Amino acid sequence: MSLKPPPPTSSYTPISAGSHAAYLFSLVDMGTQEEMTNWGLKQLPKIRVGFEVPGETVEIDGNPVPATVFQEYTNSLGKKATWRHHIESWGGQPMTQAQIDAFDPMKLIGKKCMISVIHKTSKTGNVYAVVDNISQIPKGMQEMPDRKSTRLNSSHVSESRMPSSA
Repeated sequence: MSLKPPPPTSSYTPISAGSHAAYLFSLVDMGTQEEMTNWGLKQLPKIRVGFEVPGETVEIDGNPVPATVFQEYTNSLGKKATWRHHIESWGGQPMTQAQIDAFDPMKLIGKKCMISVIHKTSKTGNVYAVVDNISQIPKGMQEMPDRKSTRLNSSHVSESRMPSSA
């Protein structure tokens, strides 16, 4: 008997590139992950943020549900951190030190935003979606109420700090 897994049969289609009104519906603490940086191999705290896009749907078990896109970030609010840049863009202004000190990302779950999605191609030739930026819903756009996601388990917080290489 072989333990070799079968080939993947995914029919994954990434969300379309462009701007989308969305809700942040998932925030996962991925723990400390090894990552090769310009300065060598580093242990970095990572989070995975999920956005639900009501304007696009996918079928799951024959039922249309809002499409989703996920983005991984280094969990840092340093001046050069992408996560901080996206939070400031979403808030429409730079964060003060007091705001940084009091920042609780769990309060973002269910909040509306505009995400800019681009497509990238992996080394194996697969196309995937990336959240390039997060911003406020533009003034004059139909108001979207803040809400809880229609998905189960809308937030996930893990105490695990197991590296991805484990």
